[in-house]
Amino acid sequence: KGDTPLGVMEGDIAMHYPFGRAFKVEDPDSDAKRVDEKDIVISGLLAGKRAIRSEGVAYEIESEFDQETPVNGERRYAWVYPTQTESEYKPQEGWMELHFTLPKGSYATVLIEQIAKQPIEKLTEGIE
Repeated sequence: KGDTPLGVMEGDIAMHYPFGRAFKVEDPDSDAKRVDEKDIVISGLLAGKRAIRSEGVAYEIESEFDQETPVNGERRYAWVYPTQTESEYKPQEGWMELHFTLPKGSYATVLIEQIAKQPIEKLTEGIE
């Protein structure tokens, strides 16, 4: 539904983006539009006590990652949107320089792997 990378289903836990509270998806069609507008994002579970669990088919999918642990769990954005993006090709060095900002808890290496379509280890081979 919509153009969202992961889709939206009833029982998912969404979060207001880029700041906000988590809530249960009850109207997937309406919320898919909100995801497309970058108003909300579907979240993923970091297992632990007190973490909000999805319901129904959404929980069947995420239950594989819901292991008991003594620490507090939480929800994280399933995907993020980089801001303040800039790039500059450096022909003398033979590389592209990227500048961007990600929300707290996001990993720049994951974004770079997605852009390059390969693991970061492969991208850094031969670099000292």
